[in-house]
Parts: sequence; C-alpha cells; structure tokens
Amino acid sequence: MPDETSDPLPREPAGERAQDEAVVELLYHPDLSRWGDLTTLDDDEHRVAVGREDPSFGRRGAGARPLGDPCVSREQLIIERARGGFTVTAAPGARREITVYGPTGAALSRRSPRVPAGSLVAIGDRALLCVDVRPRESARDDLGLVGASTAMRRVRERIRALADSPDVTLVTGEPGTGKELAARALHDASKRRQGPWIPVNCAALPEALAESELFGHARGAFTGASADRAGLFHAAAGGTLFLDEIGELSPPMQAKLLRALEVGAVRPVGATHEVPTHARVVCATNRELRDEVAAGRFRADLWSRLAGLELALPPLATRLSDVPALFAHLLAPRVEREPRAAWLMRAADRHAAPIPLEWVLGLLSRAWGGNVREVARLAAAVATHALLGEPFRDPYAAPPARAAAPAVAGARPDRATLLRALADHDHVAQRAARALGVPRSTLHRWLREEEVRQPRDLSDQEIDAAVRASGGDLGRAAALLGVSERGLKLRLGPRGDG
Repeated sequence: MPDETSDPLPREPAGERAQDEAVVELLYHPDLSRWGDLTTLDDDEHRVAVGREDPSFGRRGAGARPLGDPCVSREQLIIERARGGFTVTAAPGARREITVYGPTGAALSRRSPRVPAGSLVAIGDRALLCVDVRPRESARDDLGLVGASTAMRRVRERIRALADSPDVTLVTGEPGTGKELAARALHDASKRRQGPWIPVNCAALPEALAESELFGHARGAFTGASADRAGLFHAAAGGTLFLDEIGELSPPMQAKLLRALEVGAVRPVGATHEVPTHARVVCATNRELRDEVAAGRFRADLWSRLAGLELALPPLATRLSDVPALFAHLLAPRVEREPRAAWLMRAADRHAAPIPLEWVLGLLSRAWGGNVREVARLAAAVATHALLGEPFRDPYAAPPARAAAPAVAGARPDRATLLRALADHDHVAQRAARALGVPRSTLHRWLREEEVRQPRDLSDQEIDAAVRASGGDLGRAAALLGVSERGLKLRLGPRGDG
C-alpha cells in the first residue's frame, strides 16, 4: 500500500466502468433494522462525510434517514473516491476511533488513508461500513443472492451469462455454499422464469423408484402402476429441472440420465417409445467429480457432458466481507416477526447495542467450514436466545479449537490434533488440510505416519464383517472400523446405497 508521501490522489477514478458507482453500505449498527442501508458518493465531488446527521443512509427505492447515532460525531470521517479505491480519513474532532479492514477481513495499517474497494471501516463500537464500487442500480440485480464481494459479483455475472443457455449446467461448491439458491437464480434470470421450477434431491431418491420419478412410467409397468404417470422431466417442461447431489446417482441411472441429456428425450418405465423433453437441466454436486471418475464411481462420459458449463461457488472463507450482511439477512426475518425479540431492533439513540460490534468483527476471523449454512445456524441460535429474553452471548463461545498450522514448517501435529481436524471438517481431507495449512498430500502422509486408517485402507473382508456385526447399519459399522460414515459410503460405492 502506498504511503502518505506519494503523489496526490486524483479526484476522478480511472479504469472503472461508466455504469459503476461508489457506495458506502452500513453493515452493522446497534439498530439492526439499519443493516444494509447505504449511500452513494456524489458524482461531482466523489466524497462523502459520514457522521451523526450525514449522509442519509437508506434502502434502494426507499426513504433515506441519517445515521442518528448520538455516540458518533456530527462529522466522523471523510470517504473520498480515488484511483484504485478510496481514501478514509478521520474528521477533525472525531470522537470515535477509526479501524479499517481489507476485503479479506485483515486489519489495514492507518499510516496511509488509501484503502481498496471492498474494505470495511469500523467507527468505534458503533458502526461498520463497507466502501465499494458496484454496478449502478440500473445494471444491478442481486438475483436473490446475498453479498457484494468481488467473488459474488463474479458469480452473478456468470449466472447472467449462463441463464439462457439450453445446455445442462453444473453448479459446484462446498456443502453449504448455496448451490440450490444459485441454481434458482439461473432459472429466475432466464427466459424460462415463468415456467416451473422443479428441484430434486438425487440422494433422497430411492434406487428402485429413481427412474420412474424422473422419467415417468407406463400403465402396468410394475405392480401398482395402474395408470400412465409423467415424470419430473415432463413436469419441468418449459422451466428448469434441478438435480441436486447428482454424484449420488447409481451407475445405471447415470447411463439413463446421459441418454436423456444427449437426445433430449426420456423413455418412461415400461414404455416402448421415447418422449421429448423440454426442460432446462441444472445439476449440482459438492463432490469432486474428477476424483469420482478416476475412482470409477462416476461415468466419464456423463462427466464430460456436465463439465461443459460450470458455475463454481466460492467458499465463504474467501469472501469474509459478506459475512456481516449474510448474518443480518438471516437474522432480521426471525427478529422482525417475533415481538419478544424486538429489543434486537431498537433505536440506537436510546439503547446500548444488543449485539456488540466486537462480536460482529469476530465473524471475520471464523473458519466457516459450514459456509452459509453455518451462518444460518448462528443466526438461528442468536434469535433463539433473544426470544428467551437472555442478554446477548455468543452461542458458540467455546467451539472446538480449530487445528492450527504447525509452528515449524513440516512439523507433524499429534494424532489427537489430526483426528480433531478430520472430525471438525466432516472427514473431508481437502478441508481438513486447509485448516491445518498444508497440502492434502501432506495430510495423507501424516495420517499414514500416525497409522490413522482411512476407508480406502480397509479390506473388503473387514468391511463385510463390520456391516454384518452392525446389522447393516453403516453408521455403527463406521464406528466399529474407526472411520467416518461418509468415507465408508464412498468406499462401498453403489453397495452403500443398498
């Protein structure tokens, strides 16, 4: 970051699109009803003074109102748009300390007033602002997705680019990143938005009924089939069929799905002819399908078909500046519809903050292994305590310690630390390795050195014996073998579904 002795900053920003605008968004305020309010920097001045009375923050398309916080100076800080971002300086007589955090959530030095777009600015313990450059209102549509980080803006751009493609689209991402929301955004942004939206969880489809559910069946095809029945492909005609957890389909169903995608038609169970389909298909998975293909659990030709158009969702850990907005978005509806929790939305000029800013800033340093789903659980827990009339407290004040990277490069953690890292991250090696700060290959080497067995190390005889001893309960079998149930299912492949 340049220091204060550099050349003066230009007033006119360079390299930004004409349809962009500089905004200051209120990510936190003691009055939770204000979260999400924003103001724009004047097009002529490219600057704004933030304080108790100015600027007037408000919702898009709604009335604006001043910050109105008596604990903040009348003029607290000056935010000015400049090349590559903004300058943030405290106004003379400011009563509150100004702290600035970069787009990744790391604190920035205050030796220079320059900060990049997407930075967060804290005013003492009263307010948290985001200074950013975003598309103007005429070009901006959140598509139902929360977050204004660069990563999420790229996701929205990708969604708009893929929205009207007739080809199958694959949505990928870690568990909890919002793959169904992104798939729904694809539907809502397309010309098919007036058509049906049919979501299907492939993992929940019984193997014996999966073909009938998706493709339909003819009368008499099996016992109980007393009439022709159209499947979900037919029900989604003119709209979108969303196949979630596509990696959970059995190999025979994968082959039939591939046929349907290639010819644009399905053959109902028991029928003698194929029926054309008119649904746009969107699939999703949190598995690494390349690895599944290499392991023989997923068809290479189906993977090739799905891999053409991919929408990859970023982990929450890569867009920490979105966390306060996500938390507010998930908490506010619970609070607004429950009178007993109204104290969480009370006016800041008469009451102390019900949720401390220090705690909100702490959200920027969490691991967020569960992604957006973990934020939702946290918001639900906070709301539950509010409904009980309890003073605010962190419902997860003492979570299991996140395994840290070894102090000495290459030093191996002890066995208990390795096991805890695996357990904390649902035995997903890539996520556990990331938490430990090492490559996945290093984690696997450490596990071998500590003689920690994984499902792939088990023999068929050991697995069969454990499954028999547990009466077919894979959870108990996994416990007997000392591995995760998820890993055991992956090791069994199609056998694990039976």
